[in-house]
Amino acid sequence: MPAYRERDIKSIKEEMMRKFYVFESICSEVFHSQFNSAYLSALEGDIVFSSTERHWFYIKKKLKKNIQWKRESQRKKTILSNVLWALKNSKFMAKKAELIFLSSDIFIFYRCIILKLLGFENIKYVTHADLENIKNPRKIKDYVLFFRRHYFLMRLLDAMDIKIVLLSRVIYNNLCEYIKIKNYEIIEHPYLYDEVFTKKKYERENIKIAFLGLPTKEKGFFWLYNELKKNNKIKNCQFYLLGKCENVNYARDRFVFSFEYLDEITDDDIKKELSRMDYVIFPFAEEQYKLRASGTVFDALNARKPILVTNNLFIRDVMGGEEPLGLIFDDNFGIEQLINKLGAIDEKKYEELVSNVDDFVKKRIINAR
Repeated sequence: MPAYRERDIKSIKEEMMRKFYVFESICSEVFHSQFNSAYLSALEGDIVFSSTERHWFYIKKKLKKNIQWKRESQRKKTILSNVLWALKNSKFMAKKAELIFLSSDIFIFYRCIILKLLGFENIKYVTHADLENIKNPRKIKDYVLFFRRHYFLMRLLDAMDIKIVLLSRVIYNNLCEYIKIKNYEIIEHPYLYDEVFTKKKYERENIKIAFLGLPTKEKGFFWLYNELKKNNKIKNCQFYLLGKCENVNYARDRFVFSFEYLDEITDDDIKKELSRMDYVIFPFAEEQYKLRASGTVFDALNARKPILVTNNLFIRDVMGGEEPLGLIFDDNFGIEQLINKLGAIDEKKYEELVSNVDDFVKKRIINAR
């Protein structure tokens, strides 16, 4: 066999055996397990994944490949402890390997910086809600404490060729309003979709609508509750909270708390409850979720549930800008606009929406193969 052919085969094998060290040093328990499992599943090569034992418990159930796991504690919130972490762990990793941090904050940034200074060339970090910190107006104390601020550290990481991973083009465009980044990677939000789903009969006189996730102001829960409290004309819709409920006892008069008696909410719990719903509502304010994605949107789509959304750019981007995956309403007009739109949905139209969502999911299943 010619020498050049042998070199080609060798390079192919090297490519197939790429080495990855992947870290989840912030999230524990079930939090972000769906995202992290999907991200790991998309990697091709030799993978070492580090996380808490409890987080790995949820991750390994979803994976269909063998991945080496290494126990790691959640990161401490001091710069020194994370610098020491980088110095210690650098001894056990190959310099040519790709290092990926699946969650980030200013302390993870220092790990990246030290590892880069130690000679690791391929480092990237994924951003989630932490990226919203870049929006905060800078005050005098921010310039004094620049070494603890996202704006300064992200510019430093970019200058050091450490790559940021963003979960949509919309997030990148919004980020450019606050900071210019040249070392970035845009990926479609990873998710392990189910090929089959449970169909539900649609009853126009008994519509079940789920609010999925943490009931926070940023997610629009307070707005939704206040709108429901003001409007007593909603007779055929029942709203459910599929998330932690201990801090929103006041909302019992408008929501059914699906997980009230559960100490821990698992993916299976969420899937089971979603199968009983007709829609999932995401009443994000337009200015929210400019710099982060929402994994719960994909939980809803995976269950083949049409989504009810505001004019939020991230979700509009997922939907393709139109309404094939659900209904879009303007939160400036209150809940009545949405209720009127729901009133026009009969069983046939609902089946079309479900079919659209199913097509959306199937395309992504095929693309992931």
